[in-house]
Amino acid sequence: MIYIYILSLLSFSMDMASFRDTDSTTYVEVYYSVSYHSLKYIKEKGRYKAAFSITINVKGQSGKDSLKYTFSRVSYIANIKDAEDRDLKATDLIPLTLPSNQDYSISLTVVDNSTGKKQIKIMFLHSRQWNKFCTSDIQLSHTMTSGKEGKFTKNGYRLIPYPERVFGTSKPIMDYYLEIYHFPKKRGKIFYQILDKNGKTYKNFPQKSISIPYKNFVEAGGINIIAMPEGAYTFKIGVCDGIDTIYTKKPFSIYKKRIRVRRKLLPEYLPYAKFIDYIATPKELDMYNALSDSGKLVFLERFWAKRDPTPQTPKNEYLEEFIKRIKYADEHFSYINVLGRETTRGRIYVKFGPPDEIVSRIHEVSVKPYEIWKYYSGNGMVFIFADFSYSGRYEIIYSNLSSEPYDPNWKSYILSEDAQDILQRR
Repeated sequence: MIYIYILSLLSFSMDMASFRDTDSTTYVEVYYSVSYHSLKYIKEKGRYKAAFSITINVKGQSGKDSLKYTFSRVSYIANIKDAEDRDLKATDLIPLTLPSNQDYSISLTVVDNSTGKKQIKIMFLHSRQWNKFCTSDIQLSHTMTSGKEGKFTKNGYRLIPYPERVFGTSKPIMDYYLEIYHFPKKRGKIFYQILDKNGKTYKNFPQKSISIPYKNFVEAGGINIIAMPEGAYTFKIGVCDGIDTIYTKKPFSIYKKRIRVRRKLLPEYLPYAKFIDYIATPKELDMYNALSDSGKLVFLERFWAKRDPTPQTPKNEYLEEFIKRIKYADEHFSYINVLGRETTRGRIYVKFGPPDEIVSRIHEVSVKPYEIWKYYSGNGMVFIFADFSYSGRYEIIYSNLSSEPYDPNWKSYILSEDAQDILQRR
């Protein structure tokens, strides 16, 4: 089980696997990966650099720190497009050796050094005794090759850490690695099974007969999952010595990324495309404001792509209409040093477009300047704006939308015939 504490929206993935070190000590690999979206990259000597720190804290049964230290990491990418196309992540493992037959909590804290954003994740481990017939945990990876040495290499197999354990179109092969210890016989069988999210058998694989002259050995391979539907699964391996069968399992999931033509925002569109305050949800705004500059650019591309009514065409009509509205608002509603898009009338215009009817009262003697905007669609929306200071700064004094400001004395600020007309529409 993983407990997550999110502070300022940095995101990373964490996983771990236990192996035999000796019969009484456990070798643990703690895996982590940090997506480039979560880090702030700064251009440096022709490439982009992000600096972050990781603190690992291991606590034993007493609750006291058994181990705690912090180390620094640096991630480099060539450019933002390359990072997105390849879904780049800063990935690594932290090796630990712990006494067996104890319970531990292992936490990772990742901090972006530039922004201070951070996240904490905690996993729990029971380190086993290894003095009898048993197996390690299953380690899953998207890339396994032969290798003689290196941090990611064990017993001649080099596995790239993959704490996400999400496979699909871009990662169609699920590689697995398992160590078996104190195998009591010369021959035996290995069973492979995939369970669905309810724990029921989704697929049985042909069993494998083994003839092993050693007590300790490795079982590793790969499974093509490209034909499997999306969802949550569990990979289960059973090792049988002819009498006893021991099982171990590892959850994974399948997600098949929808291929969508990526539309980069044109440079001339960007000043307008960034102005999403009026149409984004509060959750989207919180996420956008917490991102680095590079992350914001990717967010905006996806934000507008989701709203494209014709994604199969090169043109995003929704964005182009949005830009037209902002330009109109800037041209017609600006005053002093305030852009029209940032005014009250500008906000309504950008959100709902041009009204179907405008009643403009700017030269009346008995009342201050005001405008009534009427929309025939959208349940007949009505907005009344008044310029109390004669400066061009119009504010809403009435609307039939409950989410808009409301002045209870609005009828006294406009002509009686206009007030009567509004009341008849209610």
